[in-house]
Parts: sequence; C-alpha cells; structure tokens
Amino acid sequence: MSFLFPAFLFAGFAVAVPILLHFFARDRAPRLRFSDVRFLERAFVRRDRRRRLRELLLLALRVAALLLLAVAFARPFLEAEGGARRVTVVALDRSLSLSAPGQMALARERALEVVAATPPGESIAVVAFDEAAEVVGGPAVDRSRVRAAIERVAPTAGATRYAAGLAAAAELLDGRGGRIVVVTDLQAAGWPEGARTAVPEHVDVEIVGVPPVERNLAVTAARPDPNGLVAVILNTGPGASETETTLTLDGREVARRPATLQPGATEVRWDLPLDAAEVAAVGVSDADGYRWDDVRYALLGPANTTVVHVVADSGTLDAEAFYLAQALGAAPAARPFEVRPVTPAALSAPPASDRPAGDVVVVVGTGGLGRPARARIAAFVEAGGGLLLVTGPDVDPPLVRDLLGESFELAVEAPEEISPLAAARRLAVVDPRHPVFRPFGDSAGMLGQVRFTRTARVSLPEPGAAPAGAGGRPHVLARFDDGDPALIEYRPGSGRALVFASDLGMDWNDLPRHPGFVPFVQETVRYLAGPGGLPRDAPLADLPAGVPRVPGVITLPASGRRVAVNADPRESEPRPLTPDGFLARVGVAPVAPGGTPAVDGATREAEQSLWWYAVLAVVVVLVGEAWLGRTMA
Repeated sequence: MSFLFPAFLFAGFAVAVPILLHFFARDRAPRLRFSDVRFLERAFVRRDRRRRLRELLLLALRVAALLLLAVAFARPFLEAEGGARRVTVVALDRSLSLSAPGQMALARERALEVVAATPPGESIAVVAFDEAAEVVGGPAVDRSRVRAAIERVAPTAGATRYAAGLAAAAELLDGRGGRIVVVTDLQAAGWPEGARTAVPEHVDVEIVGVPPVERNLAVTAARPDPNGLVAVILNTGPGASETETTLTLDGREVARRPATLQPGATEVRWDLPLDAAEVAAVGVSDADGYRWDDVRYALLGPANTTVVHVVADSGTLDAEAFYLAQALGAAPAARPFEVRPVTPAALSAPPASDRPAGDVVVVVGTGGLGRPARARIAAFVEAGGGLLLVTGPDVDPPLVRDLLGESFELAVEAPEEISPLAAARRLAVVDPRHPVFRPFGDSAGMLGQVRFTRTARVSLPEPGAAPAGAGGRPHVLARFDDGDPALIEYRPGSGRALVFASDLGMDWNDLPRHPGFVPFVQETVRYLAGPGGLPRDAPLADLPAGVPRVPGVITLPASGRRVAVNADPRESEPRPLTPDGFLARVGVAPVAPGGTPAVDGATREAEQSLWWYAVLAVVVVLVGEAWLGRTMA
C-alpha cells in the first residue's frame, strides 16, 4: 500500500497524547484505613480489574481513531501489483472483411470467450472499429452488460484500420493498467504501408484471430470508355470460380452473363451505349464472400468540378494569380477545378445579399473590396464555404478583420524592417497529419526548401480567447523558421478558412519554382472545398459527418452534388498477417526521462478512494468510544 500524502502519517504520533494522559494524568482513588477489610477486598479487586480492562479498551479506541484519521488524510491506494483495478478492452473488428456469412458471429463468439476467461473482478470495455473506432461498452464488471455490448456489434462497409482501434482502446484505459485484446481476422490491409502505432508501456496487447474467408469475389473498379463500360473483378481464391456478372444502368438491369474468373483480377467489358445513362452499377454473384464489395457504382458523364473564385485587383488570372491558376489547371481530369476570376469591385456590386456561387474563394487582392463584398465572403464561409487568404502585396491588412473576425489581427512587415535572417526564411510543417500535408507523406520536408524574402506577420488571439464567430482558437499548420505562423486554419461557422502568410506569385518567395507547389495548392483548395470537392467516385472514409456510410450513389446535402460511394478495394483482399507481424507494428509509447508515468499515484488513489473506508472506520470507532465512555461514567 502507498500513500498520496505520506506526510500526514506523522500525525499518527498524536496517539502519544491519550497514552500519556492515560498513564500519568488519571485520577487515583485515595487510600482509606478500615478496621477490617476482609469482606470488601475480593469485591474491590474484581471491580478494579474490570474497570482497568474497560479503560484500556477505551484507550485503544481513541488511539485507533487518531491513526485512522491520519491514514485517511494520507490518502492510501494500492499499487497495480497489489490489487489496483485493471481493465481489459476488447477491440472487436467490424470492418467489411467480417461481413462474410458467419464471420461476425464467429468474431463475437471469440470476444465472448475472452470475457469468460477474464477474472470476475476485472472490468471489461468493448471498442468496435473499422476505419474509425467507437466505444460500444464502457468499463464494467457486470458481465451481462459486456456481453450485450458485444452482441450489438455488426459489420460495416468500412475498411480495417488497426491503429484507430488501438488508439481508442488506449484512450479508454485512461492511464490504468490493463490489456487490449484485438479480435480480428488479421487482414493485412489493416496496416497501410508504413503505418505503425504505439500503446502505453503498462498495457499488454493480445491477438485473438478469426480465420479469414477462403475466397472472395469483388468488383474493384468500374469506368466508362468510348465503347461502353469496363469493370475489374477480383478473385482471391486459389482456383478459378464460376459466377455471374450484371450491369445495371439507372436502376434497370441491362445485361447479365456468366463468367469464369481466374485467380487475381479479371477485366470484364460491356460494349453498349451509355449516353443517356447517369448511374452504372456492376455486380458479381458471390454467396460466400464479403457483403459490400459485390457491387460497384460509377457516375457517368463529366466529373464534379470544384468552382474556385479568385478575387484579384486586376480581375484576371494573368497577373497576381497566374501561378495559382496554372497549379489548379494541372489537376487530373477526375478531380478538375474551374477557376473564375472576379474583381473586388464586382463582388461588391448588388445584390449584396447573394453569396458567391462556388466552393472556394481565394483572395489575392483587396483593392476596392468594399464592406458589402467582405460581408458576402464572410457569409459564404459561415454557410460552409472555403476561404484562402493569400497575404501578398495586394492585400490590405485592415480589411482582414471583416473576413476573419475582430480578434484576428494581421500586420505586414515594412521592407526596411526585414533583417538578413528574415530574408532567408524557411517553412516548417507543424501538423503533417493535416489533410493539406497528408498526401506529401514523408516528403513534406520538401516545402522547407522554399526561400521566403517577405512574409506577413499574423498575430493570433491570446490563449483562451476564441475569435468572434469561431469554433475555437486558430490552428497553426506550418511556421517559418523564426517561429512566426506561416499557414493558419480558422473555422468560422461551418466553413473553413486558411491564411497563408506570404504570396503565391513569386514576389515574396520562390514557392512556384518548387515541385511541391502544385500539390500544395491543389490539396489546400480541395480541403477548403470540403464535401463539395469530392470526386465522382469517393471512398467511405471521405464522406462528411452525418452521411450514411454505405455504398451507393448519394447526394451531398451541402452542395447538392451526386457522388458514387464504394468500399475500399484494398479491403476485398483477405490476405492475413501473422500475430507476430501484427504486434511488430505496435510499439511502446515512450515516457520522457524524469517525466510522470502514465499511471501516477493520484490516478490510482482517485480510482480506488480507499480514504472513504478509513473515514467510515473513524466514525464507527468514535461511536464505540462514546458508548463505552458513557457506560463507564
């Protein structure tokens, strides 16, 4: 047993007070001489011995009350090896690879076996995961609640992501000792290339495997071509498989034919006109494989275009927005941009209540940007649009307040204030996991080769002070090497805004000369476009919140555009890992030298609350002492 405040134990020396009073300060009966005490001696001795016994018991109760009170103030707790409560977290895979007939039932059975083998006094929590994780049952000792939580887990169309499940389980442990039991089919696709994760060092990770399916048939691609439609069907079995394929256009089946699929990918072609159709669906008959990859949807016709309004003083793309327009024009045909230049004066023209009709507004010039235009842009972002503010030489800093709020201040350095060090500033990515930098992967450092000769200085609100209309404090995504913010994200209303503290036109930096310029601009604008910037064929993981995550053709509520949603084709390959191969991707979260361990005494003491029992014992002892003292009186 340990104590959170052991210094209070010194208060236990206070027991010396009643002990000293008992032996040295008690009243002694005076001795009286009698002529004959033969008849009184025996009764007097018997009564004196009984009284001394009661006095010693009374002393013991008073000493015990003082000691228990000192222990209560010292806040005792049990160490982990001494009985601190451990938690077992069952991380149950619910991804598409568990959707084959009988697979999810077998996974739930394995999870229930883990519950049955866990000691009765140990709490159990349940986490279900695919590409995201969800706590379906908090830590509980009641086994009926745990079993009910496991029975509620059902397979989804999401992809397997072990890192998400392990992270949610480790967070649920909240610093307590315990173990994470992952119940899964060990699908290799659950660890993308180079993916790893870490768990606290006091947490054990165990694997309970579910045998994968022997064969799965899946439609992994469907695309139109000049003569019709081409689909790719995957057969993961060891031998050829006889099946049937179908083609549906706008909900009407137009072709059905048998097919012999060899192991691996097989291309199936339908030569028929698709001019009048809008939605194509290719299906394969697979009674024993996964559920949601038997049909793949494709939207026919031109791809969704992300509309970008560029606010420039000249009203053209040939001056301050030339490199920006070139970068957006290099986008692939599957995810094109439509760039529309607009002058600040035209944006200020009535009707001022109308918001810009597009997905993203890029501001590179503010000359003539009147209050009505600034109000229109602010309303556009509040309603869910995207804003990229490029603080180049044509941006007037005082006007930024109307776009981003009174608490967001911007100041541009004067040329004479630039030091030699500032003339060679570099860019450092702070949040490489942000969607703007995520496609760069390990190559995000290439942006650090850019030389910045002029930058704007962005003054962020003080910690704890949220800007007006914002969902929180602005988030710095990148900084210059002198510590000043370089790329800041701001979330006014339901929209998104990014502030780039330099220009995109070769006046203040050489960013357009570097290979990272085009992907940086494209990913920035796509992120700001939000759901409106999704391609025609989108994976489930890219859907916005609130949209059902099932394959099909959906209409996005924000933009009204149609998107074909399909399962991740990598999830259709059941190739498993070995348990050792899985655990090789799981590391131990390091603890800084001299840092606080993940489970400190305060956490264990607050969890156990043993001091309440000491206080209760003090009350019982004092009640007994009062009763005994009253009877003696």
